[in-house]
Amino acid sequence: MDPVLLYREFSPAPLFVKLGRDLIKVYFNQTSSEVTVPAMDEGQEPVTATEHTAWHVDVAPNYDSIISGIIRTKYSQDDVEAILCNYIEQGENEEHETFIAWRKMAKETAKQVLEALGK
Repeated sequence: MDPVLLYREFSPAPLFVKLGRDLIKVYFNQTSSEVTVPAMDEGQEPVTATEHTAWHVDVAPNYDSIISGIIRTKYSQDDVEAILCNYIEQGENEEHETFIAWRKMAKETAKQVLEALGK
């Protein structure tokens, strides 16, 4: 999944946006980079700006849904099962470490969202 296709702006993504009664859009995995913006008019110089990208997922505003939604943006159930089986058979490996890091990020994001929601 390409995060640029999900959110790409010159201002940082919010932590979340309320979509309705029981649905929020959670932004995560944000990155920033300097880009050159071409001049709009002849004679103007291009300018450098900070471009922000982020992934997002629409979920119920609760801890488990946020974590699951974020994990599923990168890993299917089959992926998770394969990673866990490989871990059981082979022990610690890069694939497992990457998955665990993504899971920790999902948990931290969920905590931040719920705190901002006052839950």
